[in-house]
Amino acid sequence: MKSWLIVVFVAVLMSFSVALAHATLIFGELSSPDALPDPQAGFGLRLHMMDPMRSPIEDAVVAAEFRLMTDEELAVTEPGAGAAVEGVSADELFVPEGDWLVFPFRETGPGGTYAADVTLPEAGVYRLVMRDTTYPQEDAVAELTVSLGGAAAFEETLFIFPPTDVGSARLSTWLVWLVIIPMGAGLAVTLLVLFRRAPDGREGASV
Repeated sequence: MKSWLIVVFVAVLMSFSVALAHATLIFGELSSPDALPDPQAGFGLRLHMMDPMRSPIEDAVVAAEFRLMTDEELAVTEPGAGAAVEGVSADELFVPEGDWLVFPFRETGPGGTYAADVTLPEAGVYRLVMRDTTYPQEDAVAELTVSLGGAAAFEETLFIFPPTDVGSARLSTWLVWLVIIPMGAGLAVTLLVLFRRAPDGREGASV
């Protein structure tokens, strides 16, 4: 087997372990390129995602979900002011019924950067739920409050997606991918290299 095939083999296995290591704290920075976003005309959202080691999170499946808040909710809630918001798993967040408008993010390039185009029916204060469903077992959310329209600027907001809650069965699966598979890849490469060198050594002895 040629050397480049060995490299590809290891890269594929390691990519699985890196991708599945996504179940950790994820930091999100949400902003808008529009100084004064107009919800009815449409505006853009920009998202940057990274892990605690500041490594970019790529290939994520993230969406922004908007719902216009009622007068009753506004009476007990104040719009956020750009402070960091800690998220929870989806089953821990009470999501009231209503007209939720969902806008998926698209990856705009390397470095964990994403973008979405948003159009809303009217100006006002919105409940914004950021949702991460990158993997089937993941459904992490962070709840924000944003004021849109008029002279309201969209301030950069920091939030945190929590680690995905994995059960014991899930934990064993993670250990297989994160420990056993990489170790198996290393052993396979070592054996391939040794077997590849063996014929070369015999040929050198016969000359």
